[in-house]
Amino acid sequence: MKQIYFFLLMLLFFNVFTAEAQIILPDRMYADTIHSPFVLGVASGDPTESHVVLWTYVEGISPGTSKIITVEVSHQSNFASIAYTANLSVDSSTSYTIKFDAGPLNSGTYYYYRFHDNEGNYSVTGRTKTAPVGSVSALRFAIMSCSSIYSGFFNAFARIGERNDIDAVIHLGDYIYDFVDEDEEIRVPNPYPQPPLSLNDFRTRHAYYLLDPDLRYARQMHPFIMVWDNHDMAGNEANQYRGSLQSFHEWTPVRTPQPFQWDIIYRSFDFGELATLVMTDFETFNGLDSINSSPSAWGDVQRNWIKYKISSSNATWKLLGNQKMMGRWSSVGLPDWLNVPGNDIYFDPSSWDGHVAERLDFFDFLATQSINNVMVLSGDAHITLYTDLTTDPDGLSVYNPQTGEGAVAVEFLPSSITRGNMDEYGIPLSAGPLLVQGSNNVNPNHVYAEFFQHGYGIIDIKPDSIVAEIWYSPILNIASEETFHRAYVVRNGENHWRRDVFIDPLNVLQSQNNQTSIRIFPNPNNGIFQLELPNISTATSIEIFDYALRKCASYQLEPNQNIATFHLADFPSGIYILKAGLDVVRIVIIDVK
Repeated sequence: MKQIYFFLLMLLFFNVFTAEAQIILPDRMYADTIHSPFVLGVASGDPTESHVVLWTYVEGISPGTSKIITVEVSHQSNFASIAYTANLSVDSSTSYTIKFDAGPLNSGTYYYYRFHDNEGNYSVTGRTKTAPVGSVSALRFAIMSCSSIYSGFFNAFARIGERNDIDAVIHLGDYIYDFVDEDEEIRVPNPYPQPPLSLNDFRTRHAYYLLDPDLRYARQMHPFIMVWDNHDMAGNEANQYRGSLQSFHEWTPVRTPQPFQWDIIYRSFDFGELATLVMTDFETFNGLDSINSSPSAWGDVQRNWIKYKISSSNATWKLLGNQKMMGRWSSVGLPDWLNVPGNDIYFDPSSWDGHVAERLDFFDFLATQSINNVMVLSGDAHITLYTDLTTDPDGLSVYNPQTGEGAVAVEFLPSSITRGNMDEYGIPLSAGPLLVQGSNNVNPNHVYAEFFQHGYGIIDIKPDSIVAEIWYSPILNIASEETFHRAYVVRNGENHWRRDVFIDPLNVLQSQNNQTSIRIFPNPNNGIFQLELPNISTATSIEIFDYALRKCASYQLEPNQNIATFHLADFPSGIYILKAGLDVVRIVIIDVK
């Protein structure tokens, strides 16, 4: 088996670099040789109302030559009719990757796509979706960051790929990692990976990542909206730095500005009247300009652009894709024996805590311009955090930590896919509650914190509210299970997290000491289920809620009707609450679309 792995890897990397003597791959790493020469799968990204970027890699092209590849886009998975097609040339200038902005397409529409060559070889079929326009009733995005392939298994990517209830994946940086953390050597090849320094080194690292079938699957099934962060980049030398940025543009489905501008990654997306997503860049222009005599993270040009995009958006919700934690994370007063990271003032001074002047400028901008409904989506910190964003977390005249009043926006940071957090840092799990409690005590605007688990977030967006869900997956072994951890809600116009926590929201609707006597089957289900109640002599009202306690549907059961069949094909996959009289029960709907 190792000899087969070795042969496939050498074949795969033939066009990318001169292979070392031998590479032994860790578990669950292999190319998609069934769909050769498209052995690293397909991807889509950066959806607009009329276009979406499509991506693939083609192996086996001789250096100095090119090859014509055809892309096909269809409304149907069997490609019975073709909505869009194009012939594309691929060669070594992009390390044999293809990235094509397909369109015009219909807005708010699922499409299937594939690539093929003139010899009749086809790639795996991908699925993507364009952005909607006009009035939009609902959106769901997956939120993630920090996917170290060496630190654990990509079970979370597999669960993302299986979902049929999300419109896009937002990856907030550290998509690839430049080095192996010596405390997180879970899936490491032999020979031991060295930090990439050149353009070809980074191309090779991106190609290596796509030997993971779970990452390929997530990229195949959903459009990705991505930014880089520090681990996606090389060091200080100009040619190394440029190479890391160029390879990111080559190997991910981001829309590259024309003419090519390798250092530009910030951009924005509109999803009808419901949401505007502004993707920002903390890294590339950090320190080039100053604000209020302090170094700027965004730089003058980007900062002005961000403010313009947010203030000019007519969408109900303004989402800010942001690599680093924006809210304050103070460590002042925590005991030394907890061994917390940072500088005894902040846990992470390399985040926005190192740019206090610019952070205050942005918060003041939101307040003075009366801009509501801003949610900052953050990565990098490897922890779970729901934060109210305020100019003064400690000033009771400005911010009320009991209610959230006085916040200007909210921040959602849903842990890491695999990269180590507090336990990998060396803090024992037994000290976790003390660390969380101490952190919360000195950070009153932290509504919820969890420092030890890994996974991703889902934001469920409706005109009246956003529900931010946390889903955790194991990383130390290949696993098919995931765990819903909790959810919090921010409502339209409030600018702070509601203090109601939804771990299992049955207690919100269920009367005290009431025993559930109804039964649903099957559960989970695919959108069609039956409800069994005890014999009832009067008409009974059935109501279905989502996790924000928004009523999704209601039904009326006739007297003496104790079994009823419900068809919920229009419901997105997810967790719902069914209430029949005083009884409540959870429903899990999967694979609806």
